[in-house]
Amino acid sequence: MIIKALIHVRGGSERVKDKNTRPFARSSLLEIKIKQLMRIHALNGVVVNSEDESMLNMARNLGCETVKRDKWFARPESTANETWREYARTFPGDLVVCAPVTSPLIDDGTIRGCIVGYSIAVAQGHDSVNTVAPVRDFLWLHGKPLNYSTQNHTRSQDLPPVVRLTFGVSVINRQVMEKLGNVVGANPYFVEIDQVQAYDIDTIADFRIAEWIYINRHKITMGKVQ
Repeated sequence: MIIKALIHVRGGSERVKDKNTRPFARSSLLEIKIKQLMRIHALNGVVVNSEDESMLNMARNLGCETVKRDKWFARPESTANETWREYARTFPGDLVVCAPVTSPLIDDGTIRGCIVGYSIAVAQGHDSVNTVAPVRDFLWLHGKPLNYSTQNHTRSQDLPPVVRLTFGVSVINRQVMEKLGNVVGANPYFVEIDQVQAYDIDTIADFRIAEWIYINRHKITMGKVQ
């Protein structure tokens, strides 16, 4: 079985300008994610999928395989399902380890664990491995509480064990991914991670907070990681 990581990036960003390549901790989100995945020996390669030639060139210079995405699938209005299906269709491997650049705080060990755990999960009847994080919030929808009662207000630690998909790491068979148009299988196995690893960059505030955490975690000084 050929196991490769998939990094999918597109040019431009609706909320954070040039999010993937703008300076981040003396590097960039794309470069950091590529170098992280290059350290994972369980992988047979790293594939960068993009319609943006500058990011594809960066990926090639760092030793990645690249797939030039049709610009049709880079439109902001493209649905996630059709785009994931296209990623799978053009993916040069059997097992997809999807690891987006917007999750720069995921540990190497978490990625390795998800890859190693995939075969165990499949033996138990699961068809994907996906990272999740616990939700300890009092949620409302359409004017009504979702996960607690106002007549019996509980402590946050006693709320139901709801989790949210983080998409920080997703491991799935390429054919299953293409069939479902998703990185989450029909019967996923969830790997719970902490809130720091689960941090996802969506806004400029997210970007700056994640950068601060990353810099302090890796003790970055004078442009070098110590």
